[in-house]
Amino acid sequence: LKAISTKFLKPMPPSIMAASEDDPSPPSSTSYTAKLLIAPSKSSVGGVLSNPIVQSCQAALASRDIFTIALSGGSLPSFLQALPQSFQQAGIDPQWDKWHVLLADERCVVSTDDDSNVKAIRSNFTAVVPIPESQVYGIEEGLLSESTEAVAVSYEEKVVKPLLERCGGMIDCAVLVRSV
Repeated sequence: LKAISTKFLKPMPPSIMAASEDDPSPPSSTSYTAKLLIAPSKSSVGGVLSNPIVQSCQAALASRDIFTIALSGGSLPSFLQALPQSFQQAGIDPQWDKWHVLLADERCVVSTDDDSNVKAIRSNFTAVVPIPESQVYGIEEGLLSESTEAVAVSYEEKVVKPLLERCGGMIDCAVLVRSV
Protein backbone atom coordinates (compact mmCIF):
# COMPACT_ATOMS: atom_id res chain seq x y z
CA LEU A 1 0.00 0.00 0.00
CA LYS A 2 1.05 3.55 -0.62
CA ALA A 3 0.46 5.95 2.24
CA ILE A 4 -0.32 9.45 1.17
CA SER A 5 0.43 11.99 3.84
CA THR A 6 -1.75 14.94 2.98
CA LYS A 7 -2.19 18.08 5.01
CA PHE A 8 -5.28 20.11 4.36
CA LEU A 9 -4.65 23.23 6.33
CA LYS A 10 -7.62 24.33 8.36
CA PRO A 11 -7.69 26.15 11.68
CA MET A 12 -8.03 24.00 14.79
CA PRO A 13 -10.73 24.91 17.30
CA PRO A 14 -9.18 26.79 20.25
CA SER A 15 -10.39 24.07 22.63
CA ILE A 16 -8.13 21.53 20.89
CA MET A 17 -5.04 23.71 20.56
CA ALA A 18 -2.39 23.26 23.25
CA ALA A 19 0.90 24.88 24.06
CA SER A 20 4.05 22.85 23.48
CA GLU A 21 6.63 22.08 26.15
CA ASP A 22 9.22 24.19 24.31
CA ASP A 23 6.86 27.14 23.96
CA PRO A 24 4.43 27.50 26.87
CA SER A 25 2.67 30.50 25.32
CA PRO A 26 -0.81 29.89 23.92
CA PRO A 27 -0.81 28.74 20.30
CA SER A 28 -1.67 31.17 17.54
CA SER A 29 -5.02 31.11 15.78
CA THR A 30 -3.27 29.78 12.67
CA SER A 31 -2.72 26.26 13.98
CA TYR A 32 -3.51 23.53 11.51
CA THR A 33 -4.95 20.05 11.42
CA ALA A 34 -3.75 17.30 9.11
CA LYS A 35 -5.61 14.52 7.36
CA LEU A 36 -3.92 11.29 6.35
CA LEU A 37 -5.21 9.70 3.16
CA ILE A 38 -4.14 6.22 2.09
CA ALA A 39 -4.32 5.02 -1.49
CA PRO A 40 -4.50 1.25 -2.07
CA SER A 41 -2.12 1.49 -5.03
CA LYS A 42 0.14 3.96 -6.76
CA SER A 43 -2.26 4.18 -9.68
CA SER A 44 -5.08 5.34 -7.39
CA VAL A 45 -3.18 8.18 -5.70
CA GLY A 46 -4.47 10.88 -8.07
CA GLY A 47 -8.06 9.88 -7.46
CA VAL A 48 -7.61 9.76 -3.69
CA LEU A 49 -6.07 13.25 -3.65
CA SER A 50 -8.44 14.91 -6.08
CA ASN A 51 -11.65 15.22 -4.06
CA PRO A 52 -10.09 16.88 -0.97
CA ILE A 53 -8.16 19.29 -3.21
CA VAL A 54 -11.32 20.13 -5.16
CA GLN A 55 -13.18 20.75 -1.88
CA SER A 56 -10.38 22.95 -0.49
CA CYS A 57 -10.27 24.97 -3.69
CA GLN A 58 -14.02 25.42 -3.83
CA ALA A 59 -14.18 26.56 -0.19
CA ALA A 60 -11.32 29.02 -0.59
CA LEU A 61 -12.63 30.57 -3.79
CA ALA A 62 -16.13 30.89 -2.34
CA SER A 63 -14.74 33.23 0.33
CA ARG A 64 -11.96 35.09 -1.52
CA ASP A 65 -10.22 35.54 -4.85
CA ILE A 66 -7.19 33.30 -4.22
CA PHE A 67 -6.44 29.60 -3.64
CA THR A 68 -3.07 28.70 -2.13
CA ILE A 69 -1.67 25.20 -2.36
CA ALA A 70 1.72 23.97 -1.17
CA LEU A 71 3.06 20.95 -3.01
CA SER A 72 5.95 18.60 -2.48
CA GLY A 73 7.81 17.27 -5.49
CA GLY A 74 8.80 13.76 -6.42
CA SER A 75 5.93 11.81 -7.92
CA LEU A 76 3.19 14.09 -6.55
CA PRO A 77 2.96 16.47 -9.53
CA SER A 78 2.21 13.63 -11.94
CA PHE A 79 -0.58 12.41 -9.63
CA LEU A 80 -2.22 15.85 -9.89
CA GLN A 81 -2.86 15.44 -13.61
CA ALA A 82 -6.22 13.90 -12.61
CA LEU A 83 -7.40 17.20 -11.10
CA PRO A 84 -8.92 18.79 -14.24
CA GLN A 85 -11.15 15.75 -14.78
CA SER A 86 -12.12 15.74 -11.08
CA PHE A 87 -13.17 19.39 -11.25
CA GLN A 88 -15.15 18.69 -14.41
CA GLN A 89 -16.90 15.68 -12.87
CA ALA A 90 -17.79 17.75 -9.80
CA GLY A 91 -19.15 20.54 -12.00
CA ILE A 92 -16.77 23.04 -10.39
CA ASP A 93 -14.75 25.68 -12.21
CA PRO A 94 -11.21 25.42 -10.73
CA GLN A 95 -10.44 29.02 -11.72
CA TRP A 96 -6.80 28.09 -12.38
CA ASP A 97 -5.90 31.77 -12.77
CA LYS A 98 -6.54 32.23 -9.04
CA TRP A 99 -4.25 29.38 -7.93
CA HIS A 100 -0.94 30.14 -6.23
CA VAL A 101 1.44 27.18 -5.94
CA LEU A 102 4.05 27.19 -3.20
CA LEU A 103 6.74 24.64 -2.53
CA ALA A 104 6.14 22.49 0.54
CA ASP A 105 9.80 21.53 0.22
CA GLU A 106 12.58 22.06 -2.29
CA ARG A 107 16.11 20.95 -2.83
CA CYS A 108 18.71 23.69 -3.09
CA VAL A 109 19.29 23.27 -6.81
CA VAL A 110 18.46 25.39 -9.85
CA SER A 111 14.99 24.94 -11.30
CA THR A 112 16.38 23.23 -14.41
CA ASP A 113 17.99 20.44 -12.34
CA ASP A 114 16.20 17.08 -12.48
CA ASP A 115 16.16 17.03 -8.65
CA SER A 116 14.19 20.30 -8.49
CA ASN A 117 10.67 19.96 -7.11
CA VAL A 118 9.53 23.13 -8.88
CA LYS A 119 10.73 21.60 -12.15
CA ALA A 120 8.61 18.50 -11.46
CA ILE A 121 5.60 20.67 -10.58
CA ARG A 122 5.96 22.75 -13.74
CA SER A 123 6.64 19.77 -16.02
CA ASN A 124 4.01 17.39 -14.68
CA PHE A 125 1.23 19.56 -13.29
CA THR A 126 1.17 23.21 -14.29
CA ALA A 127 2.08 22.27 -17.87
CA VAL A 128 -1.37 20.65 -18.14
CA VAL A 129 -3.43 23.32 -16.36
CA PRO A 130 -3.50 27.08 -17.05
CA ILE A 131 -2.04 28.30 -13.76
CA PRO A 132 -0.05 31.44 -14.59
CA GLU A 133 3.70 30.77 -14.47
CA SER A 134 4.09 33.85 -12.24
CA GLN A 135 1.91 32.11 -9.62
CA VAL A 136 4.15 29.06 -9.28
CA TYR A 137 6.78 30.14 -6.77
CA GLY A 138 10.26 28.66 -6.91
CA ILE A 139 13.23 29.56 -4.77
CA GLU A 140 15.51 32.52 -5.44
CA GLU A 141 18.28 30.73 -7.33
CA GLY A 142 20.74 33.60 -6.99
CA LEU A 143 21.00 32.78 -3.28
CA LEU A 144 22.06 29.15 -3.81
CA SER A 145 25.73 30.12 -3.55
CA GLU A 146 25.14 31.78 -0.16
CA SER A 147 23.38 29.27 2.12
CA THR A 148 20.25 27.19 2.50
CA GLU A 149 19.22 29.52 5.29
CA ALA A 150 19.40 32.52 2.94
CA VAL A 151 17.23 30.65 0.41
CA ALA A 152 14.68 29.73 3.10
CA VAL A 153 14.55 33.23 4.61
CA SER A 154 14.08 34.76 1.17
CA TYR A 155 11.26 32.33 0.32
CA GLU A 156 9.51 33.06 3.60
CA GLU A 157 9.80 36.84 3.19
CA LYS A 158 9.16 37.18 -0.56
CA VAL A 159 6.67 34.37 -1.18
CA VAL A 160 5.03 32.90 1.91
CA LYS A 161 4.35 36.04 3.96
CA PRO A 162 2.90 38.10 1.08
CA LEU A 163 0.61 35.22 0.08
CA LEU A 164 -0.51 34.68 3.67
CA GLU A 165 -1.43 38.37 3.85
CA ARG A 166 -3.61 37.96 0.76
CA CYS A 167 -5.40 34.83 1.96
CA GLY A 168 -6.23 35.54 5.57
CA GLY A 169 -3.10 34.01 7.10
CA MET A 170 -3.87 30.46 5.95
CA ILE A 171 -2.52 28.19 3.24
CA ASP A 172 -5.60 26.42 1.92
CA CYS A 173 -4.06 23.07 1.15
CA ALA A 174 -0.66 21.41 1.50
CA VAL A 175 -0.06 18.05 -0.11
CA LEU A 176 2.86 15.84 0.84
CA VAL A 177 3.26 12.35 -0.58
CA ARG A 178 5.12 9.47 0.99
CA SER A 179 5.38 5.96 -0.36
CA VAL A 180 5.75 3.04 2.01
